[in-house]
Amino acid sequence: MISFFRPIRPLLYGWFLSFAGWGLVAFVLGLNFVSRTGIPWTHALHAAIRDQLPWAILTPLIFRFSVRHLIDHTNWKRNLALHLMIGMVVIWGIHQWKVFIDPAGPGPHRPPAISARDLDPPAPRPLLPPPPGWDFFHFASVEIPIYLVIISAVHTLHFYWRAEMRSGQLARARLQAMQMQIHPHFLLNTLNTIAGLVHRAPDKAETVVQMLGDLLHVSLRANPGSEIPLEREVDFIEKYLAIMQVRFDDRVRYEFEIAPDTFAASVPALLLQPIVENAIKHGLELKPQGGKVTIQAQRKMDFLHLQVSDTGVGIGNLESVVEGIGLTSTRARLQEFYGDAASLDIVSDAGTIVSIAIPFRLLA
Repeated sequence: MISFFRPIRPLLYGWFLSFAGWGLVAFVLGLNFVSRTGIPWTHALHAAIRDQLPWAILTPLIFRFSVRHLIDHTNWKRNLALHLMIGMVVIWGIHQWKVFIDPAGPGPHRPPAISARDLDPPAPRPLLPPPPGWDFFHFASVEIPIYLVIISAVHTLHFYWRAEMRSGQLARARLQAMQMQIHPHFLLNTLNTIAGLVHRAPDKAETVVQMLGDLLHVSLRANPGSEIPLEREVDFIEKYLAIMQVRFDDRVRYEFEIAPDTFAASVPALLLQPIVENAIKHGLELKPQGGKVTIQAQRKMDFLHLQVSDTGVGIGNLESVVEGIGLTSTRARLQEFYGDAASLDIVSDAGTIVSIAIPFRLLA
């Protein structure tokens, strides 16, 4: 029994909210009755103590009981029986409380000062007294819906929270799957770069190995399921482009045009690397004289606009392009992070331009 009240802090917080909510209900009802009938506020307070006080005390307890005994597909028969039993005990207890507060009133569910007999013309007395128990059942028809609303609210909130949690777990699983694709894909391409330099230019290969060590240190720490400041993403891309420049000499040139007010903006980790890699592999590498990659970032209203453009061979027919791991994973990650609020567009003419727009926000 004592364990039911542990932990006590959430229960105390629940009582605070419950008394605030039921107190507001009592105030609104009391104000309405006082303005309509002119009864003293002491009568309204008496009615609030009788009608709302027991619910203010019991609501957090019903919440906790409902959370611990949810009616779901696993044990619905047992928990439904428990709720029926507890519901009857609660309704009976509140009825006894109202009888205690108003033993001589027109009914434990209605204060004398605001009864229908005070507001309406006198009605003829019934020839026969009401059957035994009639007052309790009339009272229960008012209180049972309140109990049902409380446990329904608990189940609604719980199942909504569980659906959100499962959705979040699914999103994290998808992001982890993308991480399994991004890291090996990036590492394999960089190792191919080193292999191509070992016999042709050993000094450059050694330089690239040292750069790769720094790059892998940053890459393996970056979780594609997390967000980082744009400044760190730009630093990573700069290290990657330095390796590509060593490999391709003057055939690969690059430039950053980052607006100062965007450095602190939040972006998914490793967002730009697959796009920059595509620009080099499918744009500049296929062009004998090479070309230039430009990375831009600027804020427009509430959005961060990122752009990776190259002066490579371009794409002849965008509609016939089959997107690889880089673009596919980037689109999927943008969807997971921002839903329909993010966009990724590709334009190709004398080169290729990949534009990304995401909501502008700062890391907490």
